[in-house]
Amino acid sequence: MRVEQPAPIGYRVGDIISIKAELQLNDGWTLDTKSLPEIRRINRWLEVLSVDIDESGIMQAGRMSVEFRYLIVGNPEKLSALVVPPIDFNLVSGDESWPVVIGPTAYTLAPVLTHEVRNPGQLPELQMAEPPRPLDVNYRLWRILALVGLFLLALLYLLFLIYGPGLLRARNKPFAKAVRELSVISRNEKAAGYRDALKVVHGAMRETYGSVVMSEDLDDFFQKYPVFSDCRKIIQAVYDSINAEFYDFSRKESKPLSIENDLLPLCRTCRRLERLA
Repeated sequence: MRVEQPAPIGYRVGDIISIKAELQLNDGWTLDTKSLPEIRRINRWLEVLSVDIDESGIMQAGRMSVEFRYLIVGNPEKLSALVVPPIDFNLVSGDESWPVVIGPTAYTLAPVLTHEVRNPGQLPELQMAEPPRPLDVNYRLWRILALVGLFLLALLYLLFLIYGPGLLRARNKPFAKAVRELSVISRNEKAAGYRDALKVVHGAMRETYGSVVMSEDLDDFFQKYPVFSDCRKIIQAVYDSINAEFYDFSRKESKPLSIENDLLPLCRTCRRLERLA
């Protein structure tokens, strides 16, 4: 048996409580209609309004349903519990009888107040004392700016994940470091700055090549790294200056180079080229 019952709260005078029982009958068993509740008033609150029997499924599946409808006729002065008494009836088969009991079931019955007793002291005040104030314009503006800021931070983080590793690798390449070191040397304006600048360029060549690059190694260097061939002339001039400064190889064509006008532009060009290598 399966019983369908309504929600237990929210009832008042004039409402109908419907309780439906679905029965699965074995062969030879049937409902004793004489045992069903009579149409009558039960107590000061309830009255049996109707008892409806549905036998449409008895032939196919041995199923039938009985719906008990109760009318609320009482009007309490305050919130109270309403109990539908137990519903009992019998199933019969020949001389055998089987009792069926549903309930009891409790419901909440709300009073219907008359004009004389209806006052603010008896009913909850559901209306707000004052409507909520609208959001301040500045507050809404700050919220918008905060959301935009979070979006920009997320975008910057995404760009860093995509391009950051490549930029870091490019920054640590030999001629990229040489540009930074030469910029520091040129600002200090020391007397030994020129010799230090030549060492920086020579160190970038060595780090790129993987070993010390002497003048006689330049042909092999440009063969191994043809991307630097466009700078061959100025690199040759740098090595002439290195030989003149450090090894005293005096050559007519060698002359001091300028850090600002020669060495820095050379390293900037090589920095761009090494990114393509």
